[in-house]
Amino acid sequence: MGTLFRLIGWILMGAALAMLAIDGWAWLGGSRKLTGMGELWHRLDVGSLGATQEFIQRYLFPWLWDPMGLWTLAQPAAVVLGVLGFAIAFLARR
Repeated sequence: MGTLFRLIGWILMGAALAMLAIDGWAWLGGSRKLTGMGELWHRLDVGSLGATQEFIQRYLFPWLWDPMGLWTLAQPAAVVLGVLGFAIAFLARR
């Protein structure tokens, strides 16, 4: 099981590097902003973003979504993916 989590962590860190490359390419093209996690999630699958919000607010804890979830979605996607990937891979080392 630890191997699976390490793999997931490495995949997320790879996705973070890909987002850095995409944002760097956009920067060279004149854009001066980083892609936010919420913007990336919205681009990939807007339905799951809304479903996740509804699930967390209805069945878990409303305070988990606002302000914690909203703050996370406002952060650069490369940072969120990188930190999450590193944490998962590090915790799965055991």
